[in-house]
Amino acid sequence: MLIVSLAETLKDTEDMKWFQSIALCVFISLHVCYGKIGFHEEMSMGFEGTSQDVKFGLIGAWDTHYGNQVQCILTCRDPNEVVSTIEPAEKPGSPNPDFSLSENFPWTVTLTPGSPVVTFTINYIQDNISDRPDCRENIYFHAACVRIVNNNEDQITVDPCDHISQVKDLAKMCDDPHIIQRVSGLNENGLETQENICYDLFGKAGDVFELITDEKLDVSVMCKLRDDFYIGAIRIHTPLGVIYATSEEISCLGHFKRSWKDVQRVTLGSDPSLLMELDKTLTVHVHGSSRKIAIQVQRTVQEYGKSYLNVLVSETSQPGQLLDQHHGGLFGFTANNKYEFMKPVQDDINAASVKVNGRVVKAFKKASMGTQNCYTLTLDDIVYPHTTAKFRKYF
Repeated sequence: MLIVSLAETLKDTEDMKWFQSIALCVFISLHVCYGKIGFHEEMSMGFEGTSQDVKFGLIGAWDTHYGNQVQCILTCRDPNEVVSTIEPAEKPGSPNPDFSLSENFPWTVTLTPGSPVVTFTINYIQDNISDRPDCRENIYFHAACVRIVNNNEDQITVDPCDHISQVKDLAKMCDDPHIIQRVSGLNENGLETQENICYDLFGKAGDVFELITDEKLDVSVMCKLRDDFYIGAIRIHTPLGVIYATSEEISCLGHFKRSWKDVQRVTLGSDPSLLMELDKTLTVHVHGSSRKIAIQVQRTVQEYGKSYLNVLVSETSQPGQLLDQHHGGLFGFTANNKYEFMKPVQDDINAASVKVNGRVVKAFKKASMGTQNCYTLTLDDIVYPHTTAKFRKYF
């Protein structure tokens, strides 16, 4: 081999280090030159009465590495095989199924260069019964694949090999969504209006998401999930310091550390200025010469002893806590969508019709977050055609 001979020639020389770095780069480029096979998204969510398409197959370009074809078996996992704090959904064939599938599972699929992706549909069955403590169930899918080369089978890595789809109940006693946000839009008469929308953010335990940024004030807020649904930590970056909040304590790096039972008020700087207030809730105000923002973090203690955090924007430079084109992150992206809110035409007074960027999505209008009315939407519909991966970050 040419590479081996060259390595022997360069052995024990300074050029060996250079050669090793080049060889490593060649190996990495060869290793990633073809696409991977797996579920196109690791998670999805839908309300009862709606449906969701799930894509599986090649992510990237087909390569001879996969041979002539790849055969895969997609299974809907038995609830007993899954360890999770979320109740599993009842599978088709059970006395009270929570969903149905467009294909018969286990489903054997064949991927080829001409047909590298398949799609199946999950139909979430509406029963109008809140049969779970937190009004949601998970459906677990798993995939395993082999490549076919010269009629020989060879197992390949599937990444991601699992997909979780979450069903949200519609019963009125369900838990409130964890995010409420004021947005601008049009009503059914084409007039400008402001409405609250509610939605949930979910992922995997330890996932970090960028909730909001303000490029003018140099402020950013990130959250870390305690599990696949509840927020366990918040990191607020400001020009005058970083505030870190968990369900146990709050700290302003380099200044102090407090518990949620403490009362604290701290002021730093002048332009910009930072005001931090702690009294059962945490509020962080950042004011510049012509711009301002306030972030409020609320702690909720659950019946079984655990706690989680909710976060909202309680003040901006715009009336009604609205965000503008200089805000980014999940909240900023959401605020800059184009919304149309229409009166419900169905008998169900909770049902509503909402357009997001011209696309009709299913929504429900009801009291949430205490006494505020809001349109409840899925995050998938809000960020479409993107996914929440767009907002994943690191602490």
